[in-house]
Amino acid sequence: MAAEKLPDIGPEPPHNQVGGIKSADSLLLNHCHLSILKHQDPQALCFALNFLRLANSQRHALRYSTFPCCHNLMSIATAVNFFRHLGVDRHAVQQQSELFKEVNFSAREPLLIQGELQNYGYLIRSGIVQACHYSAAGTLRCKEYYFSGELCLLYSHWFCNTAAQYQLEALDSVQTIRIPLQLLSLDSWQPALLQLMKQQLLYKEEKEQLLLLNTPQQRYLYLIEHSPKWIEQLNNMQIAHYIGISPISLSRIKARIKQPAGLFHHTLT
Repeated sequence: MAAEKLPDIGPEPPHNQVGGIKSADSLLLNHCHLSILKHQDPQALCFALNFLRLANSQRHALRYSTFPCCHNLMSIATAVNFFRHLGVDRHAVQQQSELFKEVNFSAREPLLIQGELQNYGYLIRSGIVQACHYSAAGTLRCKEYYFSGELCLLYSHWFCNTAAQYQLEALDSVQTIRIPLQLLSLDSWQPALLQLMKQQLLYKEEKEQLLLLNTPQQRYLYLIEHSPKWIEQLNNMQIAHYIGISPISLSRIKARIKQPAGLFHHTLT
């Protein structure tokens, strides 16, 4: 028995002129399946199926030109999973998913310009973002790096609704999901707010301890043990700035601890 056809989805692409359901829904699911194999994100197909069932049941007048693309569905699924793990009900996230937007940035392009108010957080799908300050003299100081799977925002400026003293800037090509921060004020999103605040507090305490209670060499060894992706993906200058030393000092540390064995077995004292 043939599946029910979506109402008014517009003309089909040239390579798919067969009648029945072989139109936008089949095309979408086929692309989602390929993306799942590539990105290992099975939630995308689940979300696509749910969306198609909703479209059929409610008879939305969808046009093919406005039909959600696979990449956007994948982004929504990623955001749903992220906030679900922070304690927000899946349906509460899906209800607000139309506010999510996939936004990509090229290297050195700002996500948030220094001096502006912050209205959005960015869930990073790929790439690296830095939080940096540009002085009047042109000096660059970087306070943080954000990697894939992390929510990028400046907490203190958001809480106080003040102009950002730092610029959120893509280090390389970055794919993100833009999230309106106003969502975190909703009652159903309070679990996520509390979890994010807890994570940030613990992270700041760990960073303060790292910088105040350890030598430069111990700081670098800590990153090797606890944040290996930093070592793999950041250059010497970026790592040196984070642990509060010069790139030359970092090079000397790396030369001093470079041994055939035991590099990853150093621990902080």
